[in-house]
Amino acid sequence: METKLGPWPLGLDNLSEDTDLPEGALRGAEDVCIDPNGTINSAAGPALASPLPGAADVWTSLAGSTFARVEDQLLQVESGASYGALGDGPFAFADHLGGVIVSTHSQIFQVGQAPGVRPLALPAPSFQVRSTASGGLDAGRYGVAACALRGGEEFGLSAVQFVEVPQGGGLLLDISGLGDLVRVFRTSSNGTQLYRAVDAPSGMPDYMLGAGKLGSEPTGRFLEPMPGGHLLASWNGRVLCARGRNLNFSQPLRPALYDPRHDFIPLPGRITMVAPLPDGIYLGTRHETFFLNGTDPATATLIKLSASPPPEGCFAVLQGGLFTEIDDTKVAVWLSAEGFVLGLPGGQIVRPQVKRLRLSRPEHGSLVLRGTRLFALAH
Repeated sequence: METKLGPWPLGLDNLSEDTDLPEGALRGAEDVCIDPNGTINSAAGPALASPLPGAADVWTSLAGSTFARVEDQLLQVESGASYGALGDGPFAFADHLGGVIVSTHSQIFQVGQAPGVRPLALPAPSFQVRSTASGGLDAGRYGVAACALRGGEEFGLSAVQFVEVPQGGGLLLDISGLGDLVRVFRTSSNGTQLYRAVDAPSGMPDYMLGAGKLGSEPTGRFLEPMPGGHLLASWNGRVLCARGRNLNFSQPLRPALYDPRHDFIPLPGRITMVAPLPDGIYLGTRHETFFLNGTDPATATLIKLSASPPPEGCFAVLQGGLFTEIDDTKVAVWLSAEGFVLGLPGGQIVRPQVKRLRLSRPEHGSLVLRGTRLFALAH
């Protein structure tokens, strides 16, 4: 049986007195589904989307693939394919440059076709260097460093090792790195600046480095692999990762690497939201909400907002055209203690329910968009 009631364009209102409840507002609704025309029906029971016991951290990419964590394993839900053990959870996911990246507590990975998953960055190789009697080098003190290579990309540079070389001598390297090749850099005799010397096969126990033409300077000096964290996002060619109260950000157009001396922004408490728009980033902690205004996080301005923050993870970046009277551009959306909040470009916020709704503040949550309906799941 159907009963025509409503409509209620103002939505829920648990603040107004019963005698002052505005027309078009609804005090509460439990276990019912109300369409925009005001038709009430019993809410349908839950349907099992996929029989995946123990699944947690479920996430769906823009391409429609759903991933989940089962203990320390990464699974692709639709196919049931396993990517193997990635490490300590929980996992955080993000769409990045047409693909998917996933973060554990300690490391970020790049996801391909199952079982293809690899670290987003390679660590600096470990090596030992000593002098040898032959090689054609001038006598003096030489500095040597190395970085891993993958697909022509240089990763972070190792610490510099120094060795004294006799006249006409050379350098003998024991390299045990990761990746296809190890790029070795050296100084000139008694010099300080490193220059590219050779690309050597990874794992060579004795690699001879002598006189030869030197190339470019290293690009990965002072850079390290982006560490993992509990929230992950992609923004203007960078990777953003919240780790505790710090928002770490990668180098521009080098999403695998960051400078641990500078490439982070500390917030007053554990970060609960990282929602990037083209011109800035909406950030939340347990008690405050901010807008990082600018396209370069190193110089952007952190602006405190009046809106209350979401439970950790209960936010999304959606098209504004889903909402009434909002331009069809990217907007941040989160569930707050005052209902849903829209974060528009430039740090402008819209709180359509602030005068009518107050909610409890759970610790965690998520937003799910199904068609044109937005569901908040908080716990």
